Amino acid sequence: MTHAVHLRFGSMQHIDQFRQHAKLQQVKDEADDMCDTMLEIVVAGTVPRDIEAIFRKGSDWDVGMDHILILQVGSKD
Repeated sequence: MTHAVHLRFGSMQHIDQFRQHAKLQQVKDEADDMCDTMLEIVVAGTVPRDIEAIFRKGSDWDVGMDHILILQVGSKD
């Protein structure tokens, strides 16, 4: 893995809307030309109390859905 993008959403519905957005598809299409591997992971998660201070986003972000895009940049040849 050379790059990763992590985003947190309040619900699966929000992730679905994000994943269907035309701009995201455009970015994925352009990145596909530069990547050996592209992996998309969606998980439900909670923020543990011991790292809660890092987020400081309020209780709306304690529980949510995480979208992670992992890229391995390299030649497709």
